[in-house]
Amino acid sequence: MEKIRIKSRIIVGLQYDKERQQLSLEFKNGERRLFAGVPRDIVREMVKAPSPGEFYITNVRTQFERLAA
Repeated sequence: MEKIRIKSRIIVGLQYDKERQQLSLEFKNGERRLFAGVPRDIVREMVKAPSPGEFYITNVRTQFERLAA
């Protein structure tokens, strides 16, 4: 997984495992969260979103299973 930097007020960057469809997010407060079953298209949309943090809150946080990170 390669780390992708994001311009966001709450997210530093993300990593995505396309084979496992797992999205790992690193937040500015140091917290890390791992989500399962995230399609690649959702990750692409999040990276391109005007506000990746808002996209996360609306489209990822409660939509996908959160795993222990």
